[in-house]
Amino acid sequence: MRDSPYLEPCRLGDVIAAIQVLAYYKFYRLDVTEWAERISGDPGTAEALGAVFYDHPEFFQLSTGDRGPKAALVARRSFTRSYNVDAGEGISKAEAMKRRDDPDAWSRLSRRPLTPEETAVLIRTAIDMHSRAVEQRSAGRWWVPLAGAAIGFAGGIASTALGVLIAT
Repeated sequence: MRDSPYLEPCRLGDVIAAIQVLAYYKFYRLDVTEWAERISGDPGTAEALGAVFYDHPEFFQLSTGDRGPKAALVARRSFTRSYNVDAGEGISKAEAMKRRDDPDAWSRLSRRPLTPEETAVLIRTAIDMHSRAVEQRSAGRWWVPLAGAAIGFAGGIASTALGVLIAT
């Protein structure tokens, strides 16, 4: 069985950073390289960030784009595309439908950003999932102290028996 991706070094921090940026940025979906630039300031981290998106489908959705994979926060995908990125506000469904026929106008619509409360729920969920992964890993090692004690006990018996043999 594969270990939880939450047990990767620095993974929880990477997931939380990605949730925060993808939750609030005006566009809900971008190329992974563009997200890397927004999150870390370094587009060279795109491969590592892509692994975070891929390993955590509970939060992120990957799709194929013309310039490479695109990523979005699953929670934002549930909203309609009726957020005007230029005005920073929502528009009516009727107004959004009118813009569908104009590619330039349609490209300036996104799904609304998450509220701080919605974002906090996602972050709390990530922390809880990380905690559970750590607990499961620890629970899987219950036998280590027992094995150590058994080896110590066997070593004690062997040294006592050896001492008796040498003395006789």
